[in-house]
This record gives sequence, C-alpha cells and structure tokens, in this order.
Amino acid sequence: MREFQVETSSYTADMGGAGGGQINIVTHAGSSQYHGTVYEFLRNGALDATTFASMGNNHLVQNNFGGSFGGPLWGKNTFIFLNYEGLRLSKADRAILTVPTPEEIQGDFSMSGVKIYDPKSAVPNPTTTQACPRMLQTFPTRVPNSQTIKSQAIESIRCFDPS
Repeated sequence: MREFQVETSSYTADMGGAGGGQINIVTHAGSSQYHGTVYEFLRNGALDATTFASMGNNHLVQNNFGGSFGGPLWGKNTFIFLNYEGLRLSKADRAILTVPTPEEIQGDFSMSGVKIYDPKSAVPNPTTTQACPRMLQTFPTRVPNSQTIKSQAIESIRCFDPS
C-alpha cells in the first residue's frame, strides 16, 4: 500500500455524492504473481442474543461475501485488479397498524385523542419559517363536517371495519 486516505465529509466532485465515510487506497505497482482473497460474513437471528421483549421476532439472515483478484495482465507494466462484494439480507420487520373504530369511519375523531386538520384551511404561518410557510387549522370538535369527507374515502376505510 502506497497511500491511504479517509474522507469524512465535504467530498470533492470526483468522490461522488454518497454520504458516510470513504476510504481511498493507492497500491504499489503489481507483482509478477497472482493474488486473491475470498471472504464471508454471516449473521443470523439464531446466533444473536435476544432480550425477553424481542423473543419470537428475531428472523435475521445477513450474508456479506466477496472476493478480490489481482496480478499481471501481460508484460511487466499492465496489471489487473478485480473485486466483488455481495450482500443478502432478510429480516423481520414489525408493523403496528390501527383499525379505525366505527365512529372514526363516520368521521367522529372526538374520542381518538388526535388532532384533525382541515386541508382547506391553509393560512400563513405567524412564525414563518422556510420549512413551514403555511399552517392548517384544526377542526374544533375533532368532527369534520360531512362535506369534507369524501364518500370514496369512507368506502375504502370500510375495508378495515371488523363488523
């Protein structure tokens, strides 16, 4: 190895726009012999320690693998270096879904404990920031009027209705 450089931020144009750190390595001129490496990294849920709360939901199969190969292509001045890296990842993801109550399907959110905003009430934000130049007003009773709720929305929400 002739040169080693670590870039952590504010990359120049030749480094691309990727985030995180980048490592640049410049190697010495090649040799007259072929060299290579092969590697495998395995991590899976069966080998991980689990907490009581995560028991039963620890499906994880992660394989990082690859190899490199280098050596003379022809003569003493032309060399080749190849590298391959692969990742296979399969894991369980949790999803928490909420089924609307019959009252919420009809548009009555008074018992749900969330604020319901009127999409047609955009007014200038008094604190005016670039991220949020306008703000929406809430429905005072958490019950939008019947003209605000589209019939198509009610029909699509009925798919979740358990009754």
